[in-house]
Amino acid sequence: MFGTLIQEPGTEQARRHTGKRAAPAYLTVPNLKKVQEKFEQGANGMEIARVIAGLDSIYSLDALYTPGTPPDAFLVKAVNAWMQSIFPPHVCENLDISVRLEEKLYTDWDSAGNASGRSIAFIFSFANFLDEYFPLGEVLETYEKQSPGLGRHLLHMLSACPLNIGTPENIYELNSYSYWDGEDNEEAVFKERYEECLGNDEDEEESRDYANECVAFTFEQFESFLPDWTFKRNLRNIEYKGPVPKELRQLEENFQAYFALKECRYEFPNLNLPGCIVGWDRNSYDFLCDVFNHAGNDLAQYGEDYYFSGLRWVLDSTRFPELRKTLAEIQCVLRFFSDCMEFLLQYQKEYPKDA
Repeated sequence: MFGTLIQEPGTEQARRHTGKRAAPAYLTVPNLKKVQEKFEQGANGMEIARVIAGLDSIYSLDALYTPGTPPDAFLVKAVNAWMQSIFPPHVCENLDISVRLEEKLYTDWDSAGNASGRSIAFIFSFANFLDEYFPLGEVLETYEKQSPGLGRHLLHMLSACPLNIGTPENIYELNSYSYWDGEDNEEAVFKERYEECLGNDEDEEESRDYANECVAFTFEQFESFLPDWTFKRNLRNIEYKGPVPKELRQLEENFQAYFALKECRYEFPNLNLPGCIVGWDRNSYDFLCDVFNHAGNDLAQYGEDYYFSGLRWVLDSTRFPELRKTLAEIQCVLRFFSDCMEFLLQYQKEYPKDA
């Protein structure tokens, strides 16, 4: 079951995960899958009732209601049913999904619009990193042969999902953000750090070593482990107009529905990491895991809360049309994400021990 609650969040301590392989899963957050039967005292009953009404406008709750059920307990039941209508059972079983409802008053994310501080925030994420092996190289090559551009389009759909999936493109962007000041490669940062150290009377070798430590990973490494089009900014996004095979049509439809949204109301957490890693093959998977772990551990030093594939929406019940649009957006995004994960789970493999 999905966890739903309204609470003042406690301190979440990061800890290292001792995995069975190179996969990055070094942080965990409290497992919230168990349904909370009651909301914390102080939750605004009127806010809860309005959210229930808004949810009922896009997902019928008539069959769920039992006379006399308190609004808070009913909202728990309603949100669980809603999530189960979006995520197929086998996806729920394989993903450690966390759904939380908190009073916006207690959250530490940026505020959305002019919503009341007593508004309810809907937070979706993985409770733990999905420590599974998804090598897509052969699959993407097969689709490329079937219809030129289809493999690239498929990878683009996975990368474009706002609930962060660790594709080559997204891990490249994480590395660029962490070590290259957002640039295409490490050259500018290396030069700046090298000259900075050299200016402090260090010799050339010491300055070069310092600059290399600041860079961590090079553009050349990405080129050696991955096809150019999977991560290079000028190659990875193409407009595909060819046929979409039957097995990808639902993913394509929900991808298009997401991009048809006129505006997006979701917020990213301050530190939002991919919930899984999607490699090309075993070597690229190990490399992407190294990048992820290195960047994630460095970001951990900031001491902020971490989320894996996290988003937040503020449910402003004082403006019913906006509330309904927000709930419809949540449904749209989660359906897109569910299709992405359902596709990946089809190609999940055992990590090769002796490769």
